[in-house]
Amino acid sequence: MAISSDFRVLVSGVRCQVSALPLAASVLSDRKRNLKSKYRILQRRTVSIEQGTTNVEGMYSICLIKKTEQSDSTLHHSIFLVRCSAVRFKRSFIRALSSSVP
Repeated sequence: MAISSDFRVLVSGVRCQVSALPLAASVLSDRKRNLKSKYRILQRRTVSIEQGTTNVEGMYSICLIKKTEQSDSTLHHSIFLVRCSAVRFKRSFIRALSSSVP
């Protein structure tokens, strides 16, 4: 009896009916499972990047607020606003990238 991966053939010439559909379905389900796990990993990485950016934004804002309180000038306050808006832009950019991941 010769057995191949796709068909089982008896030596007498009688073919056994073997469906290739369960094999294909199992392969597709494995691929689907792998894609889902990769997507979950990407989501976790994106969330950790967002959390890290949020933490950096918070710490940086606190440092800048302390500095602007010490020297209360218009120039320092405007620099603080520009830097905060740059950090917010970076954070929204990362969110936009994370939402575009399939």
